[in-house]
Amino acid sequence: MGSRGHRRRLAALAGAGALLATVTIGTVATSVAPPAGATAGPVDLATLPKSMHAAVETQSVTIGNGALSLFVDPGAAYSYSLVNRDDYGEGSIAYDMTARGANVNPGTIAAAVIWAPPSCTPQPNAPCVLSGDGSGVNTGLHEAKGFPAYAEALFPPPPSGPSQERVYKCVVNKDGPGSPPTAGQLQQICQAGGDNVPMTAWAETAGAEVRASGFSRAAGFDIPGALSVGGSESFTDVKPAAGGLLHATGYSEVHDIAILGGQVRIQAVRSTAEILAGVGGAAKTLSSSCTLNGLTVAGQPVSMSGNELPAKQLQPLLDAVQKATSIKVEIDAPTLGPNSTDESGKHSAGCAGPMIKLTDLRTEPLAPVCAPIPPSTGVPGCIPALGNREELSFGHITAVESVNAFTAVAGDLTSTVAGAVDAGTATVGSAGGAGTGAGGVGSPSSDSMTAAGAPSMPGGAGSSVGRRGRGSVTRLVKPNLASVAGLAAGAAGSLALGVWLLIGVVGSLARGTSLRLPGL
Repeated sequence: MGSRGHRRRLAALAGAGALLATVTIGTVATSVAPPAGATAGPVDLATLPKSMHAAVETQSVTIGNGALSLFVDPGAAYSYSLVNRDDYGEGSIAYDMTARGANVNPGTIAAAVIWAPPSCTPQPNAPCVLSGDGSGVNTGLHEAKGFPAYAEALFPPPPSGPSQERVYKCVVNKDGPGSPPTAGQLQQICQAGGDNVPMTAWAETAGAEVRASGFSRAAGFDIPGALSVGGSESFTDVKPAAGGLLHATGYSEVHDIAILGGQVRIQAVRSTAEILAGVGGAAKTLSSSCTLNGLTVAGQPVSMSGNELPAKQLQPLLDAVQKATSIKVEIDAPTLGPNSTDESGKHSAGCAGPMIKLTDLRTEPLAPVCAPIPPSTGVPGCIPALGNREELSFGHITAVESVNAFTAVAGDLTSTVAGAVDAGTATVGSAGGAGTGAGGVGSPSSDSMTAAGAPSMPGGAGSSVGRRGRGSVTRLVKPNLASVAGLAAGAAGSLALGVWLLIGVVGSLARGTSLRLPGL
């Protein structure tokens, strides 16, 4: 296939986000076997530290689209776990936990569209239709608990409806508790099947255990000639350990990666992070590891020295790929950490797996994405292929933890986890708002440990409440308004562009005509 064929395949990556193309069932073996539904039993609350906050987030595969990679960022095998607990004494406790497992992360923009609030006037939006308003057919797809391949568990339980503390999805079930059409009745099949059921996603927030766990085993997928993955999975877990310690751990794996029809191959990528810490002093365990095995370029094996790629050997092979495909390929080696403890006692661990950047060097646009703009304006009259630049990231993971003998507001702690899985553009430990993650990493929800600015998964809000005293509810949040404002302003332009393109694509599909962008 010539360079034009490779170019079209590269462009297909941009639209592959929510679909992840042709699915081929595949599983991976792991050294950790987290059984769904396994419980450690209730913990002795008297032995727990007064303040415990931890979050872990990981994703096996992320497809980032050029400059919009923070927003157009679908991926596979996503997992997230969060525990916030503050004991003020005399029965006054603020408490919330969230866990997620997702075979397919549709990405920020797609998730915002799918999980937008239902609006039926003046014209019904997608969530309105999916919720059955006006038609009477409620698919349940407008909310997280009814969406396939996505499990979200929340604690405390919602004020009404069934508990969302344990949610199990797999190839035979899309429904969590209380979602049509089965109200989660098939969850037992997914839970009992364990490692034998493909396309599994489960999440648990076990209140009596003070534990949040998320797991995803995604199917392999193939975007012909562009990207194929044999299988991937991820696991995150936060729970107390003996001796007044808090244990936060996670891993992700992805196998049999082939890019540009096999011009670049990676046998496996594995990422892990672990923090075990108590009150005061250094963490008992503070570690992370992101490794790749079996790298071949243009049919030639490439040997790494530690985490360093041999530039003298690699560059001629990348040049050969560029000559054959007209696509420039750059490979960034895995990066570690920093694994650190700051002055406040917050522990951070994480790393980023390899990133592969693909840049289409051909300049002509793909018709008919053109608008009648005079050349004198200096604005390009035609929009280049959405796949002009793609960033493929494998195995990002971030963990953050803080344990104290006194209560504290959790807002500053988790600002590190959200954004760890954003096609490789975030740096572990980078500054963030009051977000999802550890100390600067953002994750996808509006939980008290979640920060703004991550490629968030939807539906996170709703568990961000705590229990105080006998049944009364309190909410501990310390928003960083400056960060929120800055992120909102920066996102506005990109979001507007994404919506503009989305409206044009939907309209052309509905009319059966060539793409015509609104207002042009």
